[in-house]
Amino acid sequence: METAKHIIIVFALVLFVTGAAISEESQISNTRQASCIVQVTMDSGIMPFGSEELGSLIYSSDVMGKAARKVFGSTETLEVPQSLPDKTEVSLRFMPSTSKGRFVTYPIEIRVMKLQEKIKPAAEEFLKAIIENLRASLNNAYNRYLGEFRVQLSTATHIYEIDEKTLENAQKNNESKENAKNYIITYSDLSEDDKKVYKQLEIMVNLSNLSPDMTLEEVLNIIANSVEPPLQIQPNWRDLADNADILPTTAAEMDPLKSIKIGKAMDILMKHTSNDLANIDYVVQGGVIVIATEGTVPSNLVTMVYDVSGLISPSQSISSIKSSIEKTIEPDSWYDESIPDVYPVQSGGYGIYTPQNGEGKIDIIIGNQLSIYQTPEIQQKIQRFLDSIPIEITAEPVETTPQHVLFTQQQNLTGQKRTLEMDVARLKARQKAIEERIRTIGSQSTSKIKDDPVIKELEQIIDHQTQRLEQFKMMVERGQSPRSGLFDEEDKLSRLKIELAKRREELSETAGGEQLSALNNDLSNTVIDLAGKEAELNEIEKQLSSIESQIKAASKIDPNVLRIRQARKALEEAENRVNELKAKEANLQPPQVIAIGIE
Repeated sequence: METAKHIIIVFALVLFVTGAAISEESQISNTRQASCIVQVTMDSGIMPFGSEELGSLIYSSDVMGKAARKVFGSTETLEVPQSLPDKTEVSLRFMPSTSKGRFVTYPIEIRVMKLQEKIKPAAEEFLKAIIENLRASLNNAYNRYLGEFRVQLSTATHIYEIDEKTLENAQKNNESKENAKNYIITYSDLSEDDKKVYKQLEIMVNLSNLSPDMTLEEVLNIIANSVEPPLQIQPNWRDLADNADILPTTAAEMDPLKSIKIGKAMDILMKHTSNDLANIDYVVQGGVIVIATEGTVPSNLVTMVYDVSGLISPSQSISSIKSSIEKTIEPDSWYDESIPDVYPVQSGGYGIYTPQNGEGKIDIIIGNQLSIYQTPEIQQKIQRFLDSIPIEITAEPVETTPQHVLFTQQQNLTGQKRTLEMDVARLKARQKAIEERIRTIGSQSTSKIKDDPVIKELEQIIDHQTQRLEQFKMMVERGQSPRSGLFDEEDKLSRLKIELAKRREELSETAGGEQLSALNNDLSNTVIDLAGKEAELNEIEKQLSSIESQIKAASKIDPNVLRIRQARKALEEAENRVNELKAKEANLQPPQVIAIGIE
């Protein structure tokens, strides 16, 4: 009777354990193979990754290793990326990438193949965990960049505010004359009232309160009151209405303008106001700015003499400057002294060249000076044209920054370059050391597990038990043995496999398994940091090369002549930098990891 009770208890225990195992198995996918296509989309300006870096990241401890630990409890049973046929294999196949602006998409086929019998059948869960970890790792890198980017934007905004104040002080204190004013040494046939107005037209103002929905009259009032004393602006409203259909309430369509000369703002306004009926222009007459259609606006010519010595260089002569003015500034307004000429044409016969009959004229006089006879409005355009000519004709204007600022920038960039070079060298050495350490520990771990007598004995017992189970199955099928005995044999084999897995895990930990996991994670972060530092170093080297070229050319320039130009140019560059970063901020997108076929 006692014996029967013991048998019933053992049988119940077997049923309980078997039921628990079945319940546990029902919670997983019961798959030993899985695959899907993963599309990874990244901003190449933020993460300069290629397929090699992505592959290293996927195989890293932070992605695949972490996924294995989560799903299987150990990474010892996995050998990636390549392994023997009877081992688990995880393969990556990169398909051709596609680009859309800065965003690059990498389609990757990830396959989990031949999942070993000694670990639970959860290939799909393993694959999903890999994708989840890849997404998290890329998002972490993006968030680090986002924090650094916001610091850059804050710094650029601060620089803009400093440059804006510098330009304001330079103009207020009149520490240096503007470039255009240095060119002009003589005014002829110009009243004192008109001279004052033209000087006001060269003043830099802030017209950021303009908006496209303002009327022409409103915009003119804002421009007139942007300086002290206010400008006197008198539109010929009857002429504008009759010949151009323009009224005081006509929309001016002017966007906000920062740090712009009043004359340039007037030019933009005239261009916006002109239409298919007539072109609109303005002149200064008797200290008043008169606005009318092109045929009605009065025309009076004055002579101005420009000293262009500072623009003469081996690549630019005074004759080339004269020719550039005539070809660039209102070409039809210059008087051509050439005589009519007859020339043959390809189609047969002859053509007649007729010189222009404009009134403007340029004479070269002693001392690298140009005497220019033109309307005051065209004289203003000439001044702005001369103001835009670089002192040395190079790929980039070299006179835009004061020499002492260039030297400071050079020192800062050189310091940054040295720091980045040391960082790159340190990271490369660290990467090499980590890889060597991983190989050493992996070799030691493999050797220790391979030579362990307990594992060898367990593997022999498992092989023997596997053969015994197969024989028992055949006997059951033939009816030579009861089916109940089959459960006992399978249970013995399962327990032996569990013992083997535990032994491997114990040996892995004693042989540096945890250390190996930490090293793989460290290697992944090192690879990402190295790619970022190398990209920064490349950019610093480009900036340093540009600064060195500017220093070389700036040594020939008189800083007093160019101080306000430099301040204005610095402000324009700072504003462009802020606008560029804000535009980039609006387009920032985190990396996307989309799985097709499994999620």
